[in-house]
Amino acid sequence: MFEIHLRVSHTRVKVRFDYKVVRAGTSEVLILGHTVHACVNKDGRPTRAPDWLVAAMKGAATSGSTLPEGYHA
Repeated sequence: MFEIHLRVSHTRVKVRFDYKVVRAGTSEVLILGHTVHACVNKDGRPTRAPDWLVAAMKGAATSGSTLPEGYHA
């Protein structure tokens, strides 16, 4: 079993998710990774995120296990 920890950071244009997978019940790091997601317009050019997305992300800078209760990795 393992735990997935997630940290979210963002600007008006992009969102970065940092992932850390650890062995369950320990601090042993198995893997680290990140992804970056950008908002783009219909022409593929970077653009500001819509207000609804910025509002949704305000509380998203978190750390800890991200699997819903009842799910197991």
